Amino acid sequence: MEALFEYLLKVSLALVPFYLVYLLVFKRFTFFALNRYYLLLALATCLAIPFVDSGFLSSFNFIQSIQLSTGLQVENIDISNNKAILTSKGAAKPFNWQLFKTIVYLLGATVTLMLVLKNLYRIRSLIINCIAKKKDHNLTIVYIQGALSSASFFNVVFINNKALTLNDEALIIAHEKLHYQQLHSLDILCIELLKIFFWFNPLIYFYKKSLAEVHEFEVDEMATNKETRKEYASLLLNLAYEQHLSITHSFSVKPLSSRVKMLFKPKTHTMKRFAYLLFFPIAITVAISCQENKEIDNTGPIRTFNVDNENIGKNPLVLIDGKEYSADVLTKIDPEKIQGSTTYEQGYAVKKHGEKAKDGLIELDTRNGSFTFDNEHDRELVIKQIQKELALPKDHFLSKYTYEGRDGKEYEKIICKTSKGSVSSSHISGTKARFFLDGIENSEAEISSLSKDVVEKIKNISVNDAVFNFYTSPPPPPAAPAAFSTPPPPPPMEPKSK
Repeated sequence: MEALFEYLLKVSLALVPFYLVYLLVFKRFTFFALNRYYLLLALATCLAIPFVDSGFLSSFNFIQSIQLSTGLQVENIDISNNKAILTSKGAAKPFNWQLFKTIVYLLGATVTLMLVLKNLYRIRSLIINCIAKKKDHNLTIVYIQGALSSASFFNVVFINNKALTLNDEALIIAHEKLHYQQLHSLDILCIELLKIFFWFNPLIYFYKKSLAEVHEFEVDEMATNKETRKEYASLLLNLAYEQHLSITHSFSVKPLSSRVKMLFKPKTHTMKRFAYLLFFPIAITVAISCQENKEIDNTGPIRTFNVDNENIGKNPLVLIDGKEYSADVLTKIDPEKIQGSTTYEQGYAVKKHGEKAKDGLIELDTRNGSFTFDNEHDRELVIKQIQKELALPKDHFLSKYTYEGRDGKEYEKIICKTSKGSVSSSHISGTKARFFLDGIENSEAEISSLSKDVVEKIKNISVNDAVFNFYTSPPPPPAAPAAFSTPPPPPPMEPKSK
Protein backbone atom coordinates (compact mmCIF):
# COMPACT_ATOMS: atom_id res chain seq x y z
CA MET A 1 0.00 0.00 0.00
CA GLU A 2 2.92 2.35 0.64
CA ALA A 3 3.85 2.32 -3.06
CA LEU A 4 0.20 3.11 -3.95
CA PHE A 5 0.11 6.01 -1.48
CA GLU A 6 3.34 7.37 -2.95
CA TYR A 7 1.87 7.16 -6.47
CA LEU A 8 -1.38 8.89 -5.45
CA LEU A 9 0.58 11.66 -3.75
CA LYS A 10 2.82 12.22 -6.77
CA VAL A 11 -0.15 12.41 -9.13
CA SER A 12 -1.97 14.81 -6.79
CA LEU A 13 1.03 17.12 -6.58
CA ALA A 14 1.73 16.93 -10.32
CA LEU A 15 -1.83 18.05 -11.05
CA VAL A 16 -1.37 21.35 -9.18
CA PRO A 17 0.78 23.29 -11.71
CA PHE A 18 -1.34 22.12 -14.67
CA TYR A 19 -4.56 23.23 -13.00
CA LEU A 20 -3.11 26.54 -11.82
CA VAL A 21 -2.08 27.42 -15.39
CA TYR A 22 -5.60 26.56 -16.55
CA LEU A 23 -7.19 28.81 -13.91
CA LEU A 24 -4.81 31.72 -14.45
CA VAL A 25 -4.51 31.61 -18.24
CA PHE A 26 -6.69 29.27 -20.28
CA LYS A 27 -9.97 29.61 -18.39
CA ARG A 28 -10.43 33.12 -19.83
CA PHE A 29 -10.04 31.91 -23.42
CA THR A 30 -12.95 31.01 -25.66
CA PHE A 31 -11.05 28.02 -27.10
CA PHE A 32 -13.37 25.62 -25.32
CA ALA A 33 -12.40 22.49 -27.23
CA LEU A 34 -8.71 23.22 -26.61
CA ASN A 35 -9.42 23.77 -22.92
CA ARG A 36 -11.11 20.40 -22.77
CA TYR A 37 -8.18 18.64 -24.45
CA TYR A 38 -5.72 20.48 -22.22
CA LEU A 39 -7.49 19.32 -19.03
CA LEU A 40 -7.76 15.73 -20.25
CA LEU A 41 -4.17 15.56 -21.50
CA ALA A 42 -2.85 17.13 -18.28
CA LEU A 43 -4.72 14.54 -16.22
CA ALA A 44 -3.43 11.65 -18.35
CA THR A 45 0.12 13.03 -18.14
CA CYS A 46 -0.02 13.25 -14.33
CA LEU A 47 -1.27 9.67 -14.13
CA ALA A 48 1.58 8.46 -16.36
CA ILE A 49 4.58 10.50 -15.17
CA PRO A 50 5.27 8.49 -11.98
CA PHE A 51 5.45 5.27 -14.03
CA VAL A 52 8.15 6.57 -16.35
CA ASP A 53 10.09 8.02 -13.42
CA SER A 54 13.02 5.81 -12.50
CA GLY A 55 12.88 6.91 -8.89
CA PHE A 56 9.30 5.72 -8.53
CA LEU A 57 10.02 2.41 -10.25
CA SER A 58 12.89 1.87 -7.86
CA SER A 59 10.36 1.40 -5.07
CA PHE A 60 9.27 -1.78 -6.87
CA ASN A 61 12.56 -2.86 -8.51
CA PHE A 62 14.69 -2.86 -5.41
CA ILE A 63 18.04 -1.14 -5.70
CA GLN A 64 21.54 -1.45 -4.33
CA SER A 65 21.63 -0.22 -0.75
CA ILE A 66 23.88 0.89 2.01
CA GLN A 67 24.15 -0.20 5.59
CA LEU A 68 21.13 0.57 7.76
CA SER A 69 21.13 -0.06 11.49
CA THR A 70 17.47 0.49 12.33
CA GLY A 71 16.65 0.38 15.99
CA LEU A 72 20.27 0.13 17.14
CA GLN A 73 21.66 2.58 19.64
CA VAL A 74 25.37 3.18 19.24
CA GLU A 75 27.51 3.68 22.31
CA ASN A 76 31.24 3.98 23.06
CA ILE A 77 32.63 3.76 19.55
CA ASP A 78 36.40 3.69 19.26
CA ILE A 79 37.01 4.85 15.68
CA SER A 80 40.76 4.43 15.82
CA ASN A 81 40.40 0.67 16.27
CA ASN A 82 37.20 0.28 14.24
CA LYS A 83 35.49 -1.32 17.23
CA ALA A 84 31.92 -0.72 18.27
CA ILE A 85 29.64 -1.91 21.00
CA LEU A 86 26.05 -2.03 19.78
CA THR A 87 23.18 -2.21 22.17
CA SER A 88 19.51 -2.41 21.37
CA LYS A 89 16.57 -1.66 23.53
CA GLY A 90 13.51 -3.64 22.60
CA ALA A 91 10.15 -1.97 22.77
CA ALA A 92 6.65 -3.18 22.25
CA LYS A 93 5.08 -1.88 19.06
CA PRO A 94 2.49 0.82 19.73
CA PHE A 95 -0.43 1.82 17.56
CA ASN A 96 -0.03 0.79 13.90
CA TRP A 97 -0.48 4.09 12.06
CA GLN A 98 0.18 2.46 8.69
CA LEU A 99 -2.76 0.10 9.16
CA PHE A 100 -4.91 3.00 10.36
CA LYS A 101 -3.98 5.05 7.27
CA THR A 102 -4.82 2.11 5.01
CA ILE A 103 -8.21 1.54 6.67
CA VAL A 104 -9.14 5.25 6.43
CA TYR A 105 -8.15 5.35 2.75
CA LEU A 106 -10.14 2.21 1.91
CA LEU A 107 -13.17 3.51 3.79
CA GLY A 108 -13.05 6.78 1.84
CA ALA A 109 -12.65 4.92 -1.45
CA THR A 110 -15.56 2.62 -0.57
CA VAL A 111 -17.86 5.55 0.30
CA THR A 112 -16.95 7.33 -2.96
CA LEU A 113 -17.58 4.15 -4.94
CA MET A 114 -20.98 3.79 -3.29
CA LEU A 115 -21.87 7.37 -4.28
CA VAL A 116 -20.94 6.68 -7.90
CA LEU A 117 -23.01 3.50 -7.89
CA LYS A 118 -25.87 5.41 -6.28
CA ASN A 119 -25.87 7.96 -9.12
CA LEU A 120 -25.82 5.19 -11.72
CA TYR A 121 -28.71 3.50 -9.91
CA ARG A 122 -30.70 6.77 -9.90
CA ILE A 123 -30.20 7.07 -13.65
CA ARG A 124 -31.51 3.54 -14.08
CA SER A 125 -34.49 4.34 -11.82
CA LEU A 126 -35.31 7.49 -13.82
CA ILE A 127 -35.38 5.43 -17.00
CA ILE A 128 -37.58 2.72 -15.46
CA ASN A 129 -39.98 5.10 -13.70
CA CYS A 130 -40.24 7.70 -16.46
CA ILE A 131 -43.52 9.20 -17.67
CA ALA A 132 -42.72 8.30 -21.25
CA LYS A 133 -39.79 7.70 -23.56
CA LYS A 134 -39.12 7.66 -27.24
CA LYS A 135 -36.34 7.07 -29.75
CA ASP A 136 -34.83 9.91 -31.77
CA HIS A 137 -32.22 8.39 -34.07
CA ASN A 138 -29.38 7.37 -31.71
CA LEU A 139 -30.91 9.13 -28.71
CA THR A 140 -33.33 7.79 -26.12
CA ILE A 141 -35.57 10.63 -24.90
CA VAL A 142 -36.83 10.00 -21.35
CA TYR A 143 -39.52 12.27 -19.85
CA ILE A 144 -39.29 12.78 -16.07
CA GLN A 145 -40.98 14.75 -13.31
CA GLY A 146 -39.73 16.38 -10.13
CA ALA A 147 -37.06 18.92 -9.28
CA LEU A 148 -34.27 17.52 -11.46
CA SER A 149 -32.99 19.53 -14.38
CA SER A 150 -33.15 18.25 -17.94
CA ALA A 151 -29.91 16.40 -18.53
CA SER A 152 -28.11 13.70 -20.51
CA PHE A 153 -25.93 10.68 -19.86
CA PHE A 154 -24.30 9.31 -23.01
CA ASN A 155 -27.20 8.80 -25.47
CA VAL A 156 -29.98 9.05 -22.86
CA VAL A 157 -31.62 12.50 -22.67
CA PHE A 158 -33.81 13.30 -19.67
CA ILE A 159 -36.47 15.95 -20.31
CA ASN A 160 -38.29 17.58 -17.43
CA ASN A 161 -41.13 18.93 -19.53
CA LYS A 162 -42.60 21.07 -16.80
CA ALA A 163 -43.60 24.39 -18.46
CA LEU A 164 -41.71 23.52 -21.65
CA THR A 165 -42.86 24.56 -25.10
CA LEU A 166 -42.16 22.33 -28.08
CA ASN A 167 -39.51 24.82 -29.22
CA ASP A 168 -37.83 24.73 -25.79
CA GLU A 169 -37.85 20.94 -25.80
CA ALA A 170 -36.30 20.80 -29.26
CA LEU A 171 -33.58 23.23 -28.17
CA ILE A 172 -32.74 21.14 -25.09
CA ILE A 173 -32.62 17.91 -27.11
CA ALA A 174 -30.30 19.56 -29.65
CA HIS A 175 -28.08 20.75 -26.79
CA GLU A 176 -27.86 17.32 -25.14
CA LYS A 177 -27.31 15.62 -28.50
CA LEU A 178 -24.12 17.67 -28.88
CA HIS A 179 -22.93 16.39 -25.49
CA TYR A 180 -23.49 12.84 -26.76
CA GLN A 181 -21.68 13.47 -30.03
CA GLN A 182 -18.68 15.00 -28.25
CA LEU A 183 -18.48 12.05 -25.80
CA HIS A 184 -18.60 14.42 -22.85
CA SER A 185 -20.19 11.80 -20.59
CA LEU A 186 -17.12 9.63 -21.06
CA ASP A 187 -14.95 12.44 -19.62
CA ILE A 188 -17.21 12.80 -16.58
CA LEU A 189 -17.40 9.06 -15.97
CA CYS A 190 -13.59 8.79 -16.04
CA ILE A 191 -13.28 11.61 -13.51
CA GLU A 192 -15.89 9.93 -11.28
CA LEU A 193 -13.88 6.70 -11.34
CA LEU A 194 -10.67 8.58 -10.52
CA LYS A 195 -12.42 10.18 -7.57
CA ILE A 196 -12.68 6.71 -6.03
CA PHE A 197 -8.88 6.59 -5.78
CA PHE A 198 -8.24 10.32 -5.23
CA TRP A 199 -11.21 11.03 -2.94
CA PHE A 200 -8.89 12.69 -0.40
CA ASN A 201 -7.62 15.27 -2.91
CA PRO A 202 -9.90 18.36 -3.07
CA LEU A 203 -8.33 19.32 -6.40
CA ILE A 204 -10.02 16.41 -8.20
CA TYR A 205 -13.46 17.86 -7.35
CA PHE A 206 -12.54 21.32 -8.68
CA TYR A 207 -10.99 19.66 -11.72
CA LYS A 208 -14.22 17.84 -12.51
CA LYS A 209 -16.23 21.04 -12.04
CA SER A 210 -13.96 22.88 -14.50
CA LEU A 211 -14.19 20.08 -17.06
CA ALA A 212 -17.99 19.97 -16.84
CA GLU A 213 -18.06 23.76 -17.19
CA VAL A 214 -15.90 23.59 -20.33
CA HIS A 215 -18.31 20.98 -21.75
CA GLU A 216 -21.22 23.40 -21.33
CA PHE A 217 -19.28 26.32 -22.84
CA GLU A 218 -18.35 24.17 -25.84
CA VAL A 219 -21.90 22.98 -26.47
CA ASP A 220 -23.43 26.41 -25.85
CA GLU A 221 -21.13 27.84 -28.51
CA MET A 222 -22.02 25.08 -30.99
CA ALA A 223 -25.78 25.36 -30.35
CA THR A 224 -26.09 29.14 -30.80
CA ASN A 225 -25.24 31.99 -33.12
CA LYS A 226 -25.48 35.77 -32.86
CA GLU A 227 -29.21 35.76 -33.55
CA THR A 228 -30.19 33.05 -31.05
CA ARG A 229 -27.94 33.84 -28.09
CA LYS A 230 -30.44 36.07 -26.28
CA GLU A 231 -33.25 33.53 -26.63
CA TYR A 232 -30.89 30.75 -25.52
CA ALA A 233 -29.67 32.70 -22.46
CA SER A 234 -33.28 33.51 -21.53
CA LEU A 235 -34.18 29.81 -21.69
CA LEU A 236 -31.21 28.91 -19.45
CA LEU A 237 -32.31 31.41 -16.82
CA ASN A 238 -36.01 30.45 -16.98
CA LEU A 239 -35.28 26.72 -16.58
CA ALA A 240 -32.64 27.05 -13.86
CA TYR A 241 -32.80 24.17 -11.36
CA GLU A 242 -31.10 23.64 -8.03
CA GLN A 243 -30.89 19.83 -8.22
CA HIS A 244 -29.03 17.58 -10.65
CA LEU A 245 -27.11 14.33 -10.80
CA SER A 246 -23.36 14.93 -10.63
CA ILE A 247 -22.66 12.23 -13.19
CA THR A 248 -24.90 13.81 -15.88
CA HIS A 249 -24.76 16.97 -18.01
CA SER A 250 -27.61 19.17 -16.85
CA PHE A 251 -29.03 21.71 -19.27
CA SER A 252 -29.60 24.50 -16.77
CA VAL A 253 -28.31 24.30 -13.20
CA LYS A 254 -27.55 27.26 -10.93
CA PRO A 255 -25.31 29.21 -10.89
CA LEU A 256 -25.50 30.24 -14.54
CA SER A 257 -23.61 33.54 -14.56
CA SER A 258 -20.41 32.10 -16.09
CA ARG A 259 -22.32 30.38 -18.93
CA VAL A 260 -24.30 33.50 -19.80
CA LYS A 261 -21.14 35.64 -19.75
CA MET A 262 -19.33 33.20 -22.04
CA LEU A 263 -22.23 33.31 -24.53
CA PHE A 264 -21.64 37.02 -25.11
CA LYS A 265 -17.88 37.17 -24.60
CA PRO A 266 -15.84 38.25 -27.66
CA LYS A 267 -13.75 35.53 -29.28
CA THR A 268 -10.18 35.19 -28.06
CA HIS A 269 -7.54 36.20 -30.62
CA THR A 270 -6.35 33.22 -32.64
CA MET A 271 -2.68 33.88 -31.90
CA LYS A 272 -3.30 33.07 -28.24
CA ARG A 273 -3.65 29.41 -29.21
CA PHE A 274 0.13 29.23 -29.01
CA ALA A 275 -0.20 29.66 -25.23
CA TYR A 276 -1.20 26.00 -25.06
CA LEU A 277 2.42 25.12 -25.86
CA LEU A 278 2.99 25.89 -22.17
CA PHE A 279 1.81 22.33 -21.62
CA PHE A 280 5.20 20.93 -22.64
CA PRO A 281 7.48 22.89 -20.25
CA ILE A 282 5.01 22.20 -17.44
CA ALA A 283 5.09 18.47 -18.22
CA ILE A 284 8.90 18.46 -18.36
CA THR A 285 9.16 20.39 -15.07
CA VAL A 286 6.74 18.03 -13.34
CA ALA A 287 8.61 14.99 -14.66
CA ILE A 288 11.94 16.36 -13.41
CA SER A 289 10.49 17.20 -10.00
CA CYS A 290 9.29 13.61 -9.66
CA GLN A 291 12.79 12.25 -10.20
CA GLU A 292 14.51 10.65 -7.24
CA ASN A 293 18.19 11.22 -6.52
CA LYS A 294 20.18 9.91 -9.47
CA GLU A 295 23.05 8.71 -7.32
CA ILE A 296 20.99 5.69 -6.37
CA ASP A 297 22.25 2.63 -8.14
CA ASN A 298 19.42 0.57 -9.59
CA THR A 299 21.52 -2.19 -11.09
CA GLY A 300 20.66 -4.89 -8.59
CA PRO A 301 18.47 -5.96 -5.66
CA ILE A 302 18.53 -3.75 -2.61
CA ARG A 303 20.41 -4.97 0.43
CA THR A 304 18.47 -4.13 3.55
CA PHE A 305 21.51 -5.09 5.64
CA ASN A 306 25.11 -4.26 4.82
CA VAL A 307 28.36 -3.51 6.57
CA ASP A 308 30.54 -0.43 6.41
CA ASN A 309 33.76 -2.14 5.38
CA GLU A 310 35.51 -1.24 2.13
CA ASN A 311 37.44 -4.53 2.18
CA ILE A 312 34.28 -6.62 1.83
CA GLY A 313 33.45 -7.48 -1.79
CA LYS A 314 30.08 -7.53 -3.56
CA ASN A 315 29.29 -11.18 -2.86
CA PRO A 316 30.53 -12.09 0.61
CA LEU A 317 29.73 -15.35 2.31
CA VAL A 318 27.11 -14.83 5.03
CA LEU A 319 26.86 -16.87 8.22
CA ILE A 320 23.65 -16.39 10.19
CA ASP A 321 23.65 -18.19 13.53
CA GLY A 322 26.38 -20.44 12.09
CA LYS A 323 24.45 -21.39 8.93
CA GLU A 324 25.86 -20.47 5.50
CA TYR A 325 23.95 -18.25 3.04
CA SER A 326 24.80 -16.56 -0.23
CA ALA A 327 25.04 -12.75 -0.42
CA ASP A 328 21.47 -12.64 -1.77
CA VAL A 329 20.19 -13.14 1.77
CA LEU A 330 21.31 -9.57 2.55
CA THR A 331 18.25 -8.37 0.57
CA LYS A 332 15.91 -10.14 3.00
CA ILE A 333 17.39 -9.34 6.41
CA ASP A 334 15.48 -7.20 8.89
CA PRO A 335 18.18 -5.13 10.67
CA GLU A 336 16.12 -5.03 13.87
CA LYS A 337 16.41 -8.80 14.23
CA ILE A 338 20.21 -8.80 14.18
CA GLN A 339 21.88 -8.73 17.58
CA GLY A 340 25.49 -8.48 16.43
CA SER A 341 27.70 -8.68 13.35
CA THR A 342 31.35 -9.42 12.60
CA THR A 343 33.14 -9.02 9.28
CA TYR A 344 36.28 -10.77 8.04
CA GLU A 345 38.35 -9.69 5.08
CA GLN A 346 39.24 -11.93 2.14
CA GLY A 347 42.47 -13.39 3.52
CA TYR A 348 41.07 -14.79 6.74
CA ALA A 349 37.71 -15.67 5.18
CA VAL A 350 39.24 -17.75 2.34
CA LYS A 351 41.58 -19.49 4.76
CA LYS A 352 38.64 -20.49 6.94
CA HIS A 353 35.92 -21.20 4.34
CA GLY A 354 37.67 -21.52 0.97
CA GLU A 355 37.02 -19.76 -2.35
CA LYS A 356 33.32 -19.24 -1.64
CA ALA A 357 34.43 -16.54 0.82
CA LYS A 358 36.77 -14.76 -1.62
CA ASP A 359 34.72 -11.55 -1.23
CA GLY A 360 34.89 -11.72 2.56
CA LEU A 361 32.75 -13.11 5.35
CA ILE A 362 29.89 -11.61 7.36
CA GLU A 363 28.84 -13.37 10.55
CA LEU A 364 25.47 -12.41 12.03
CA ASP A 365 23.83 -13.38 15.29
CA THR A 366 20.03 -13.08 15.53
CA ARG A 367 17.98 -12.36 18.60
CA ASN A 368 15.66 -15.34 18.37
CA GLY A 369 16.59 -17.29 15.23
CA SER A 370 14.47 -15.21 12.82
CA PHE A 371 16.07 -12.66 10.51
CA THR A 372 13.55 -11.85 7.73
CA PHE A 373 10.90 -9.11 7.65
CA ASP A 374 7.52 -9.91 9.17
CA ASN A 375 5.68 -7.99 6.43
CA GLU A 376 6.27 -5.99 3.25
CA HIS A 377 5.40 -2.73 4.99
CA ASP A 378 8.43 -3.00 7.29
CA ARG A 379 10.64 -3.72 4.28
CA GLU A 380 9.29 -0.68 2.41
CA LEU A 381 10.06 1.57 5.39
CA VAL A 382 13.65 0.30 5.48
CA ILE A 383 14.02 0.86 1.74
CA LYS A 384 12.78 4.44 2.07
CA GLN A 385 15.38 5.04 4.76
CA ILE A 386 18.07 3.65 2.50
CA GLN A 387 17.04 5.94 -0.34
CA LYS A 388 17.16 8.98 1.97
CA GLU A 389 20.55 7.98 3.32
CA LEU A 390 21.96 7.52 -0.16
CA ALA A 391 20.88 11.05 -1.01
CA LEU A 392 22.93 12.57 1.83
CA PRO A 393 26.15 14.45 1.00
CA LYS A 394 29.05 12.00 1.17
CA ASP A 395 31.70 14.49 2.32
CA HIS A 396 29.87 15.98 5.33
CA PHE A 397 30.98 15.11 8.84
CA LEU A 398 27.43 15.45 10.20
CA SER A 399 24.27 14.67 8.20
CA LYS A 400 20.71 13.95 9.19
CA TYR A 401 17.30 13.02 7.76
CA THR A 402 13.83 12.14 9.01
CA TYR A 403 11.97 8.90 8.39
CA GLU A 404 8.81 7.05 9.40
CA GLY A 405 9.34 4.41 12.07
CA ARG A 406 7.50 1.14 12.27
CA ASP A 407 5.39 2.58 15.07
CA GLY A 408 4.08 5.29 12.71
CA LYS A 409 6.06 8.07 14.44
CA GLU A 410 8.57 10.35 12.74
CA TYR A 411 12.22 9.88 13.69
CA GLU A 412 15.39 11.80 12.98
CA LYS A 413 18.65 10.00 12.24
CA ILE A 414 22.00 11.75 12.72
CA ILE A 415 25.09 10.32 11.04
CA CYS A 416 28.69 11.32 11.79
CA LYS A 417 31.31 10.27 9.23
CA THR A 418 35.09 10.31 9.45
CA SER A 419 37.73 8.70 7.28
CA LYS A 420 37.92 5.89 9.84
CA GLY A 421 34.22 5.02 9.89
CA SER A 422 30.77 6.33 10.70
CA VAL A 423 28.34 6.24 13.62
CA SER A 424 24.66 7.11 13.83
CA SER A 425 21.80 7.51 16.26
CA SER A 426 18.03 7.80 15.85
CA HIS A 427 15.56 9.63 18.04
CA ILE A 428 11.98 10.91 17.82
CA SER A 429 11.69 14.10 15.76
CA GLY A 430 11.49 17.15 17.96
CA THR A 431 14.06 15.82 20.41
CA LYS A 432 16.98 18.22 20.49
CA ALA A 433 20.32 16.51 19.93
CA ARG A 434 23.26 17.74 22.01
CA PHE A 435 26.91 17.69 20.98
CA PHE A 436 30.02 17.76 23.19
CA LEU A 437 33.60 18.03 21.94
CA ASP A 438 36.11 17.03 24.63
CA GLY A 439 33.49 17.79 27.28
CA ILE A 440 32.53 21.24 25.92
CA GLU A 441 29.02 21.60 24.50
CA ASN A 442 28.78 22.86 20.91
CA SER A 443 25.82 23.75 18.75
CA GLU A 444 24.86 21.53 15.82
CA ALA A 445 26.06 24.24 13.42
CA GLU A 446 29.46 24.35 15.14
CA ILE A 447 29.88 20.57 14.96
CA SER A 448 28.78 20.54 11.31
CA SER A 449 31.42 23.15 10.44
CA LEU A 450 34.37 21.43 12.13
CA SER A 451 37.50 21.57 10.02
CA LYS A 452 38.88 18.37 8.49
CA ASP A 453 41.90 18.57 10.76
CA VAL A 454 39.72 18.53 13.88
CA VAL A 455 37.54 15.72 12.51
CA GLU A 456 40.63 13.58 11.82
CA LYS A 457 41.74 14.04 15.44
CA ILE A 458 38.50 12.52 16.78
CA LYS A 459 39.37 9.11 18.19
CA ASN A 460 36.27 8.16 20.12
CA ILE A 461 32.53 8.87 19.91
CA SER A 462 29.90 8.09 22.51
CA VAL A 463 26.21 8.34 21.62
CA ASN A 464 23.32 7.91 24.03
CA ASP A 465 19.78 9.35 23.95
CA ALA A 466 20.62 11.95 21.27
CA VAL A 467 23.71 13.11 23.14
CA PHE A 468 26.94 12.91 21.11
CA ASN A 469 30.33 13.02 22.81
CA PHE A 470 33.40 13.47 20.59
CA TYR A 471 36.88 12.94 22.02
CA THR A 472 40.15 13.88 20.37
CA SER A 473 41.91 11.89 23.12
CA PRO A 474 40.78 8.83 25.07
CA PRO A 475 37.78 9.71 27.23
CA PRO A 476 38.35 9.95 30.97
CA PRO A 477 37.67 6.73 32.85
CA PRO A 478 34.44 6.64 34.81
CA ALA A 479 34.78 7.93 38.34
CA ALA A 480 35.27 5.24 40.95
CA PRO A 481 32.39 4.86 43.38
CA ALA A 482 32.86 6.75 46.62
CA ALA A 483 34.23 4.66 49.51
CA PHE A 484 32.00 4.51 52.52
CA SER A 485 33.60 3.62 55.89
CA THR A 486 31.59 1.58 58.30
CA PRO A 487 31.01 3.55 61.48
CA PRO A 488 32.30 1.88 64.67
CA PRO A 489 29.68 0.14 66.78
CA PRO A 490 28.34 2.18 69.69
CA PRO A 491 29.91 1.44 73.10
CA PRO A 492 27.98 -0.97 75.30
CA MET A 493 25.58 0.71 77.66
CA GLU A 494 26.49 0.53 81.34
CA PRO A 495 23.78 -0.79 83.62
CA LYS A 496 22.06 1.84 85.64
CA SER A 497 22.75 1.77 89.40
CA LYS A 498 19.78 1.23 91.59
